[in-house]
Amino acid sequence: MTVMKSELIKLLDFPRQKMTASMELHQCAHNGFFDETDIRCRTCYQGGECTWVNHNDKLVALEDKTLSDLTAQIVLAMDFIDATLEPEHEYQLKCQCDNCSWLTQANNALRALDQSEANSN
Repeated sequence: MTVMKSELIKLLDFPRQKMTASMELHQCAHNGFFDETDIRCRTCYQGGECTWVNHNDKLVALEDKTLSDLTAQIVLAMDFIDATLEPEHEYQLKCQCDNCSWLTQANNALRALDQSEANSN
């Protein structure tokens, strides 16, 4: 199975929505647009999520990103989604909640990508 770049880009939708929904923007001077020149952004506790969302927003030309970059962004998103699970609700392959379903899709896509890269070498 070959993983298309468009599939990886589509996988970014769910974590983008989850991160955006979890961010507290009422005190953000930039309304959620990360500004690396602003010390407030660089020291903000939401910096990781804010940076990720801004680097993977629909306004960014995601199709111009390399497969390697998209893969790295999905791995970061997987860490975020996994961290949002309640301690008693660890990721489970058989679970059908939105978070676990997305984690399964992301794992399958990355596994297929690894396999296709191994076959091409």
